[in-house]
Amino acid sequence: MSESAGRKQATRANRLLPGKKYYMWYNLKDIHCKEVKVIGWFGENGEEISFPKKLLGMDPGLTLKVSFCDSDEIIEIHGDEKRGGAVFYGDDRVTFHESESIRFWWVNHKQTYAQETDNGYLWSPKNNSNGNSNHFYDNMHRILPGDIIFSYAGGEIRKVGFATRTAATAPKPVEFQNVGQQWGEEGWLVPVNWSSVPTPIIPKDKLEELGPLFPEKYSPFSVTAERGNQGAYLARVSEKLGYALLSYTEAKWSRDFLDIATTTGDDDGALRAVDDNIESSINNDMSLDDTIKTAQIQARRGQGKFRANLEEIETCCRVSGVTDLKHLRASHIKPWRSCVTGNERIDGYNGFLLSPNIDHLFDRGYITFSDEGHIIAASETDISQLNMLGCTPESKVKGENFTEEQKLYLSYHRSNVFLDSKN
Repeated sequence: MSESAGRKQATRANRLLPGKKYYMWYNLKDIHCKEVKVIGWFGENGEEISFPKKLLGMDPGLTLKVSFCDSDEIIEIHGDEKRGGAVFYGDDRVTFHESESIRFWWVNHKQTYAQETDNGYLWSPKNNSNGNSNHFYDNMHRILPGDIIFSYAGGEIRKVGFATRTAATAPKPVEFQNVGQQWGEEGWLVPVNWSSVPTPIIPKDKLEELGPLFPEKYSPFSVTAERGNQGAYLARVSEKLGYALLSYTEAKWSRDFLDIATTTGDDDGALRAVDDNIESSINNDMSLDDTIKTAQIQARRGQGKFRANLEEIETCCRVSGVTDLKHLRASHIKPWRSCVTGNERIDGYNGFLLSPNIDHLFDRGYITFSDEGHIIAASETDISQLNMLGCTPESKVKGENFTEEQKLYLSYHRSNVFLDSKN
């Protein structure tokens, strides 16, 4: 199972599994996030109980015992019926998040901090200025919805955000102006919902605890230099480091932020502004007549001339086999925003008719198709979830063999949309 399958919201007390590890949030002597291992539930007479029967919270007559992973100290947690079945450690309300269920990232972006956090995204080039690949830029295509990102700039973490969708190819933001003139004009954009932390976190002041938690390879921060590593734009950091950083903020803020981050679905966010700008440029192009403008703009939503052209070529969903056009979406292979010409936007060969669930998987890059017509799943995708959606990796798609024109567009999809792209 891939890591992407583990993203979950806070775990209810009556769903905790004995023997499993969780991060417990509480507020006691300014230490309010600890990894614990569940021992089990116990009744008023000390008898162990398999599972509480209450659907919400914990019965006040029960005791939940957990041990701190770093000390083996055993503590007792109690339910409070008067407060909606919430659970408490002493007077502190407790919430749990399953270990290894949330992914954390660290971005060094002093140059573009204001532009990115004010406008709700991360943006990076796809490659170095010499054309070589860059691990920290490649990480952009590894972010998944719900991943948490720490913004480091000017020696502080003032913002923390969560991604709202996978990365997409997008032009360099106009608000960058003269920043990054050596960067290419096309790169990766990840929409991010940013929040200001109550008090800025200064990592160099907490290196005794944080130092050992930074990765040995591809670290975003130099412990010896006490600053962010130059050239390390976006880096994956461990869950322990992520929770440690969050523990330096107010407990209620951290819990509320995690609850929002882990329960927010997929959303285009800042990409809508990118598409709006492209649409405006089409509208303002005096060389195009109104009919052509309308066709290109309608194609953004899979309508108009693009859909008509597509229906002349495709007859069913390539994965589900559904033929009723009312239930199919006209999905671009090379995304509308990435098309170089108006003809690409309305080209019927630049698309498939797909069921809504398959359209989502294909559009976000969780799956792609080989030229021979086989479904390819990204490594970050949970295969069991794909199977439940009726999408079986390595199986042959339905319909006729792909045309040469479709193969050209699929090559772009595999290189620039698919999550395992090598671009």
